[in-house]
Amino acid sequence: MIRLETGFTPYADLVDIHSFHINAALAAYDERVMGYPRYEPSSDVFSSGSSGLTPSAVNVLSRINHTMSPVNHDTLFVIGGQQVGLMGGPLYTFLKAVSCIRLARHLSEQWNRDVRPAFWCATEDHDILEVNRFNVGGTRYVIPHEFRMKRGHMAPVGSISLKDYKESVISFLNNVLIETEYTGWLLEIVNKIDFSTFGTQFIHLMRQMFDSYGLIYLDPLRMQHLTAPCLGEIVEHWVDFEQALNDGSRLLGERGFDVPLPGIRLFEMTGGCRVPLDITSRGVQLSSGTVSLEELAAEIRSNPERFSPGAALRALCQDSALPVVATIGGPSELLYLWQILPLYTLLGIRHSARFPRISATFLSPSVVRALDKLGIEWRNVFNVMKLEEEPARTQNSSDAKLIRERGASLIQAIDNLDRKDTPRWLRTARKSILSGIERIVDQLHEEQRAKSGLSRNRILKVMNTILPGGRLQEREVNILQFLNQYGPSFVSQCVDTLDPLNDAHHIARVVPVSE
Repeated sequence: MIRLETGFTPYADLVDIHSFHINAALAAYDERVMGYPRYEPSSDVFSSGSSGLTPSAVNVLSRINHTMSPVNHDTLFVIGGQQVGLMGGPLYTFLKAVSCIRLARHLSEQWNRDVRPAFWCATEDHDILEVNRFNVGGTRYVIPHEFRMKRGHMAPVGSISLKDYKESVISFLNNVLIETEYTGWLLEIVNKIDFSTFGTQFIHLMRQMFDSYGLIYLDPLRMQHLTAPCLGEIVEHWVDFEQALNDGSRLLGERGFDVPLPGIRLFEMTGGCRVPLDITSRGVQLSSGTVSLEELAAEIRSNPERFSPGAALRALCQDSALPVVATIGGPSELLYLWQILPLYTLLGIRHSARFPRISATFLSPSVVRALDKLGIEWRNVFNVMKLEEEPARTQNSSDAKLIRERGASLIQAIDNLDRKDTPRWLRTARKSILSGIERIVDQLHEEQRAKSGLSRNRILKVMNTILPGGRLQEREVNILQFLNQYGPSFVSQCVDTLDPLNDAHHIARVVPVSE
């Protein structure tokens, strides 16, 4: 058993670590995000343009979620979504689900309404390289892609079988997981997962973690009859929607942000592949022939399983098909959710509020002890980066400074030699002198760090834990690593402790608790 203690680091302090530009701007409420449609704690009940949960939507949700407690016309949703990554993909997928659960719980209590957390499992995406890998303990497992990585020749990942890889995944985990009291429990969970497709394994793993919290799963490949009316209307006015996206792009550019979406996209399913359609005011070429925009819209409404939206249209489909209170997003996702705002006006529906997902770094007891030895309080864990760059404050620093100065004088003397052409041997010697000076200085600093308990190895070990591969944990590490370390209480502690209403990056310290 464990419990979590949390501290917080402003997003602005993490901009150099990862692209937290939108989170930093939101936290600061600066002029760049004036007008941003962010959820703020309120006593007023609101939702997206859907007029309520229709009987058809209730039936679809019930078929996808067999154990779901009954929903009704007045049920509202907090939605997050992600590609259906192998074994859940990076940790931010887990954190996005936790964000949905926590915000839905908060709004249910505040409004005394049925607000449900839901997760859009992007089974219709075709980018296999975003879902075919996961990282545990610094070792990456990758399913080799035996598919043509070419426009128009890629299948939606929700249709790609994983049956041949289940034993390989389990074998990988047996090799890389450090044996703990929870390893057997975790391997049993993985063994029960349905590896029929990327979609089934993803949803089954999520259910193992979150079913007791009422998380509802949304599979777009099984919801196309609900989203078809929205897509049909967009196609009928395609040129206007393209212009609306340009308006959103201009808004982001004026606020100093890079534009994430180059355009709106619609795909046709043909031959088992997701083929992008080139749509103009004159019509579009389908696999069955050339049709007008009106004919394409009619085909979408009649045979919705043949078509799927690109990223720019997904949120509109969600908000039109379901009554959505808030859409949870990561940094880049929030930008394109902002970019598509003018499309809602054109569609004539209200958009859901946008809300940043929880971002967190988790510290094991051993990392906390290492930080103590380095003289760093665990809530200030990212200060360890300053230690690695900081020169030793001792006589050795004076020695190092003297060596640098003398070395600079020697290099200057070499550069001042009266030679028309510098021979190769002299260039090589000059380079060797420079590298030799740096080695001497580095070793002097390292010796002093070791005497002060600040050895580079100790510092780097902590840095590699909090920033594996130079990136935040949530972008590199898989949830299975934490489940193996801490068992099921890791999930419950995250749901009970992490706070989506706090405008900062969470620093979560794991504290063992005896039963």
